[in-house]
Amino acid sequence: MKKTLFILTLIWSAMLAQAQIEDIRSIYTYPFVTKNLSIGIDETGMVRYVNICNEKALVPESCPVAIAFKDGKAFESSYFDCNFGVATIGFAGKVESISLKFDTDYNGSSITVTVDYTDWEKGPDAVLLFPLCLNLTESVGEVIGVAQGRGMAFGMQALNTKINAGIPANCTQQINKMLHYDADPELAAMATPEGTRMQFTAYERLRPHIRSTYGHEGAIAYYLDWPQGSINGASLTLFACPQSEVLAKIAEIEATEGLTNPINNSVWNKVDPLSTKSYLCNEYAAKDAEFVAQKCRQAGLDLCQTVWANRIPANTSVNFDDLLKQGELELQLPIDATQTEFAVYHSGLFNKPAHLNVLLIDDELIEYRSTEAIGNVHVFYSCTRGAFGTKKAAHKKDALTFKIWDNIDFTFVPTPWAQDKMILKEAKKSAKHDAPLLVFNDLKSYAYNGFGDLAITQLLDTMQSYNPEKHLQADQITHGSWHHLTRVNDNTLWNASMRNTMTEKLLEKQAFYRSNMMPWMLGNFKIHLADKNRKATTMEELEWFLANAAAFDAGFGLDFETNTMRKHGLTDAMLSTINIWESLRLSGTFSETQKEAFKDPYSNWHIEKGEDDSYLLYPQYISRGYLCNLNDDAWQWNSPYKSRFALRIEVEGKGSISELNFRTPNGILYLPCTLKAGQQLVYDFNGNAYITDANYNKNKEVVAQGVSFLDEGMSEVSFRCEAKSEDKKTPQVTVRFFTRGDAQEIRIP
Repeated sequence: MKKTLFILTLIWSAMLAQAQIEDIRSIYTYPFVTKNLSIGIDETGMVRYVNICNEKALVPESCPVAIAFKDGKAFESSYFDCNFGVATIGFAGKVESISLKFDTDYNGSSITVTVDYTDWEKGPDAVLLFPLCLNLTESVGEVIGVAQGRGMAFGMQALNTKINAGIPANCTQQINKMLHYDADPELAAMATPEGTRMQFTAYERLRPHIRSTYGHEGAIAYYLDWPQGSINGASLTLFACPQSEVLAKIAEIEATEGLTNPINNSVWNKVDPLSTKSYLCNEYAAKDAEFVAQKCRQAGLDLCQTVWANRIPANTSVNFDDLLKQGELELQLPIDATQTEFAVYHSGLFNKPAHLNVLLIDDELIEYRSTEAIGNVHVFYSCTRGAFGTKKAAHKKDALTFKIWDNIDFTFVPTPWAQDKMILKEAKKSAKHDAPLLVFNDLKSYAYNGFGDLAITQLLDTMQSYNPEKHLQADQITHGSWHHLTRVNDNTLWNASMRNTMTEKLLEKQAFYRSNMMPWMLGNFKIHLADKNRKATTMEELEWFLANAAAFDAGFGLDFETNTMRKHGLTDAMLSTINIWESLRLSGTFSETQKEAFKDPYSNWHIEKGEDDSYLLYPQYISRGYLCNLNDDAWQWNSPYKSRFALRIEVEGKGSISELNFRTPNGILYLPCTLKAGQQLVYDFNGNAYITDANYNKNKEVVAQGVSFLDEGMSEVSFRCEAKSEDKKTPQVTVRFFTRGDAQEIRIP
């Protein structure tokens, strides 16, 4: 009996499996075919295959062609029907269907999909289109939306700002369950254990809705009654090509689809070697304009203009209609015109702290000192009533109450309409400025805190229309801004104390920008004067940084304030050195072997002009600082090179030293001078010596006598000087030595 039941069970299972196979086979799959890309979508709204360059690329076996979002819930596509290039997509649940128009370009190997129609009232709030997972994982362009591998490339490109990269943040967990991966709400493409997942969402913005924005639960996303506000017309292209042709393919899409395609001197900015030209950061006064311009030319740098077009100062008086509302609140009780403590019911808007702490109740702005969550309410303490020029007033319990957006620099965030006016004003102002580079920091703060690339592109479109010949740079990239920006500088401020971790971090940055096919900048380097917390920037520190720029073929921002330029004794020498390093980098003079050597975090390098048109590149050793006890000090100096040595001797504290003697196995070096506290003696490789202040301004030349030479390896060195105390305190003396290896002669091709 048991055996019979077992056999019947096997027969039934086989019949059921066969029925399922026949059922699947009976479902019609609509093919969309181009030269390098073919996609099949069946009647149930599932993508059944994606073939790239005739190879299967879709993993796992299927995925929904679209996922609709309505009132915070996600619904998979469950129906697909296509006639004459126009498809109707239905969804499980009470969500209106949408219509998509398909335009297949066989030779161009692209499939363009456009939202043809959806009811703005009953339709979805957003639609995730083609959330494909592909087995191309060698290189994932998380921002540009391109996956590469095995000689093939696949990409998705938003053709207008109705589509943003990523998914609605408040639906992330639902997407994770549906598609079985941990979604990042801001990325166009992301690496997952299964493969590369694509993420592009079309948004309906003609009606307001509540969403999670920058960690604030319950934030308002305004409605925009602009043409860009409607989901209808949202357009996306899917393309495939050989891996070696992907950048050219994107350039082709830019040109044919009317996307921004910046050309400077007949060269597309994504392939122009000058796209990574370094620049000077200096917010100079009008009276210093010519001085700064001359120094900029001396260094061979571009002059930049930093643009801020979305900051409303928290002055004594503001127009509250221009302030962006973060979200709506509900008063616990009515309040009178003098009350300085009151409460609102709990809100996710307080999950992250604010900076200015401002509420708007009816027409009154109220600034609170602190807030505390007690039970189901938030209590505000030490409130300033009638803040920022508004009038104190009593408010009913049902009064319109909002939390106001602010920035980390204690300014207000403008509404979309106020921001656009500010952008237009800045664009016209920038057009009158000579700087060839416009810099946008905190780029994502322009997103109206909820509209992503729609708002960011509005900014960049306006700026570029008034400044068509200028390069645009930002501190980050988004999918839409990729087309406008010449390059990206995340403004990392490097200094020599970071050399142990710098190479690793730069390799990560290099990989990210390469996968997104974006020219990039190393970060910033600041030249500063000596103060009580730090010493003045040295030439060696600067050349360490310049060598890293050459190693990674990345430009940088030089933060060099006007006052520092005027007071630092090495200003001219530093600017000339920058010019040499950058000329060699931009001309492609450095070999790959040299670039790899520059990446060594413990290496130091020096370049100087040689004969004719040549340059001399020296590997350089910089010792640690040797502290002197001023009584016949004896050291062992270990040099990797057989070389003349240079010295830097610093005197701190109080008192002075004089009659400096260095004895090495090769002879004696005598420096007849007096060094006071706060001064240093610099002895260079050419045998020149001079006394400087803490900022390397020369006070006096010193005639050195004797020999300054070290053998390779360990050398016994002794130091003597005469010390003079002051206030019963002896001076603190630090000696540092430098040696150099053999020079490599290099020439610009």
